[in-house]
Amino acid sequence: MHWPSAACGVQVIYLSPVAPSPLLRPLLPLSVCPTGSFFYPVVCVRPSKPDVVSVSRTAPLLVLALLVLSTVPLALHAQETVTQSGSDLEILDPKGDVSPYGLLGDDPTPVGEVYDHVDVERIVIGAETPDTFTVTFDLAGRSEPKAIATEAVALNDVSCYLRWTYDGKDEVEYRVGVHAGNFLDAPGGDLSLYPQLNRIDRSDGDYRWDYWYPEDGAFTFEWDAAEHSFTWVVAKAFTPLRADGEPPAKGVTLTPVYAACGTDVAFFGSLQDRVMTEGQTFRFTDPGAGSVVKMRFGGPETKIGTTGIVPGDAVVLPLYVLNTDDSRKIVTLTAAAIAPDGTTLPWELTVAPRLDLKAGESRALKLVAKAPADVAAGATARLQVDLEVLGVTAPARASLPAKVVPVLGPDLDTYRFFSMKRDASPTADIWPGMFGPNDRVTMSLLDSVPGFAQDPVLVRPFTGGSSYGMLDPLGKEVRLDPEGFAELTVDIQSDHDASVDMGFEFYIDELVAAWFGEVPTGVSTLKLPILSERMSFPAGTQVEFYIYRSMGFDDGVEARLDPATSSFRLPLLPIAEQELQLTDGRFLPTLALAPGEDKEAYLNAGKIYAYELVLANEGVETDDLTLSARAVNATGWDVQLVPGRSFRVPAGNATMFGVELVPPASAVEGDKVEIVVEAVSKHDPAARATMRLGAVVTGLDLPEKRYGVKEGQLPPLEEAKEASAPTLVALTGLALVALALARRR
Repeated sequence: MHWPSAACGVQVIYLSPVAPSPLLRPLLPLSVCPTGSFFYPVVCVRPSKPDVVSVSRTAPLLVLALLVLSTVPLALHAQETVTQSGSDLEILDPKGDVSPYGLLGDDPTPVGEVYDHVDVERIVIGAETPDTFTVTFDLAGRSEPKAIATEAVALNDVSCYLRWTYDGKDEVEYRVGVHAGNFLDAPGGDLSLYPQLNRIDRSDGDYRWDYWYPEDGAFTFEWDAAEHSFTWVVAKAFTPLRADGEPPAKGVTLTPVYAACGTDVAFFGSLQDRVMTEGQTFRFTDPGAGSVVKMRFGGPETKIGTTGIVPGDAVVLPLYVLNTDDSRKIVTLTAAAIAPDGTTLPWELTVAPRLDLKAGESRALKLVAKAPADVAAGATARLQVDLEVLGVTAPARASLPAKVVPVLGPDLDTYRFFSMKRDASPTADIWPGMFGPNDRVTMSLLDSVPGFAQDPVLVRPFTGGSSYGMLDPLGKEVRLDPEGFAELTVDIQSDHDASVDMGFEFYIDELVAAWFGEVPTGVSTLKLPILSERMSFPAGTQVEFYIYRSMGFDDGVEARLDPATSSFRLPLLPIAEQELQLTDGRFLPTLALAPGEDKEAYLNAGKIYAYELVLANEGVETDDLTLSARAVNATGWDVQLVPGRSFRVPAGNATMFGVELVPPASAVEGDKVEIVVEAVSKHDPAARATMRLGAVVTGLDLPEKRYGVKEGQLPPLEEAKEASAPTLVALTGLALVALALARRR
């Protein structure tokens, strides 16, 4: 997840197993790490670059002071028992046990005897699927709260978390956590629950934090009030083995390194029931990327974590296959769309059925997926490709979450804002944002978002746990207009008459548009230039945004965003639609506009205009691809393909070509034509791609545009054939001359 590029100065946050002494609090500005008040003993600073929250190298003194002032002697923990139930790891914790963090004053406290709503009885890790695994905390329950000291203030809140590593390597650590602010008493119940998933990367000697929430697709979360349990269903794609590596799969071990639940019993004191997990592991069994032949969505240096898909449209997704063995391997592939309940969906999925891989060979291939035209927006599925190695038991599986989304394009270019009120916890009034973002904000192309409304919400200063983040991934290619401006419309409500400092950032894989500066109260429309160097983004690209205050908590100004009258519009260019017809996926011709080209052209009567296009072989075998182009329902329009009509294109390669169009001299302003371009495979005539282009005649004098041969242009096959005829004649002539000379002798 990207971090805003404009930090507003360093804000130090305490995160300690026991809250810091009041003597230390004046040294620590009140701010927020979204992890809660006691999750992790580290001092955080505001991020200085995207994706990074680092520990300041000047922070050790503060950490030392924090530990000296806030810790007390620890008692020995009662021994837990750990059992393995099937493939699940089950960790049992004695009810009412004395925890080393169950402290108030100098004495250890059996947490469960006093606050049983944070007494852990069991932690279960398992319920593995190809894409997810589950973490569950079972708590003892809840009786009447009891104060264990006269000055104690029982908030009846609870914070639980589990930290783990993979294969015993501690460079990258993950954590699921939840803070429930008085969720037992507050109105709204689960509105007081703030779950998240963190990645903590220490590989470069510093701390780097990533944060995800249920809206990001990182996990789903459930509180079972009857069973007193918290459950996270974690997406493997968000917890790879390394910062940018493969998701955990068969043979990988998950090692819990710390687990606890706790509660605040005073404004400056907390109790925890820690669960000992030493020496225990959970082992994954799903084949994942494979062992002998590996496979994943993406390429040799890239990976894809999710994709959007448009109803009735095909999305082409890259697959990368690598034979890691020192001998030849023949593999078979099958593809299916899997519903959340595990059933197979009637979606059309096509992939090459068989590959013959040399030792160490890698291949790039494509999965083409098409959802039914009547599938509802918001529906989800898992696109799954299974690979079997002939004669060897070494399966591999590539799995990709997909969500049915509308098309972001010229006809739907505006995101609407939506809000989620999460003010059920009284701690929101005591320490605004202290335990995690309360109000949440999202954007969508749809008219509604489940769980969200359009009530005004407080726009908070940006913190590490920003309540804004990932949106739906792209369902089709998006093309930005480099000459256009994005428009951010915001309705800011405040009792402050002057303007407020605001920050806004919008990302499509990279920063696309941003605003940092003053915004007047009321409705304002701000024009934002396009900042991205890229103008085209493929289907599946992730989208995210941030909107936040640029001032601290103590500026005395409250600014609220009214989502109902706020929006964000992008300047977008149309894309050329491509229709694909396939059989088994071995042969897959595709068509695309060259970078910077438009699908709609203006031209003069009698003058040449050339569209520049790309013909690609997305299949797994070299193919001879034949092109055709014609004007639909129009006479007198000349259409030519240059430099030729047929090309021999190796698998995974492409070539440029042009479609030159000349309107009749008699054409008048406003005359229109549609051009249909088609590419067909020689080896599988049923495999074809079709693209439609448009042209409009104008009286405005425009220069001619001819197609010029491009660098790396493949020679057309007809050119090779024409060249072979004179060569054959010459060789025949030479042979006859040689025969005549031989006879004279």
